[in-house]
Amino acid sequence: MESRYTIRKHQLLEECQVAPELFDQVIPRLSTFMAPFVETLQGQALTQHAQTYVSGLLSDVERKNVESIAYHVGQNRLGLQGFIGWADWADAPLRQTLLDQVGQQLGQGDGGPRSPDRPLRFHEAPEK
Repeated sequence: MESRYTIRKHQLLEECQVAPELFDQVIPRLSTFMAPFVETLQGQALTQHAQTYVSGLLSDVERKNVESIAYHVGQNRLGLQGFIGWADWADAPLRQTLLDQVGQQLGQGDGGPRSPDRPLRFHEAPEK
C-alpha cells in the first residue's frame, strides 16, 4: 500500500509542476489582488508578514509551514508565527474587502449593478 501511495504521489507531483515563466506573470497580479487586503492590516509589520507568507506559499520551499517560510526568506520564525498564530487582526475588514471586490466584478447579489449608494456588506442579505 505504501509503495502504491508513493508512486501515485510522485505522479501527481510531476503533474503539478509549473513553469517558472508563468510565475513571472502571476506575482504582479497577485500583488495587485492582495493590495486592498493588506491595506486593511494595521501596521507595517503585519503588512510585511502577509506579503512574506503569501510569497513563501508560492516559493520552492519544500514544506509550506511558517517556520520553513521564515527561514527561507532569512527571518526569525517568531515574527511570522506571531502573525499567523496570535496576532490581533480582525478578519471582518478582510471579508468586506473581498465582498467589495466581488461586488465590483459581479454586481450585487440580486443581479443589479453595485454602486457607492448600494454597497454590499458583510453578513448582510442582498436587497430584494
